[in-house]
Amino acid sequence: MDLVRGATLSLVGALKLNGIAQPMNGWAISAEALPLDGDATVVTLQAEWLDIATGMVRIRAAAAETATWPAQNYQMRIKLTDAAGVVVISKRDTLRMLD
Repeated sequence: MDLVRGATLSLVGALKLNGIAQPMNGWAISAEALPLDGDATVVTLQAEWLDIATGMVRIRAAAAETATWPAQNYQMRIKLTDAAGVVVISKRDTLRMLD
């Protein structure tokens, strides 16, 4: 996925296991973008449940935030934590930040 610096990042989708949307009651969510090259600063993304019963989530970063990110490649990932502290991390998707 490509994004131009200064543009809003907004991704919406359902978390799935074997292609089936999952209820995520009791799970906390966070997201981040990990630099693949250049600047090593990890970027925290906004993550929120749109419908926790169906696993529907939104990941975003405001235009003012992305304007400060170096133009480089990132891997985005979602981190889920249950009440017992069990952590599950999603597969990573690549984001290419362009000038």
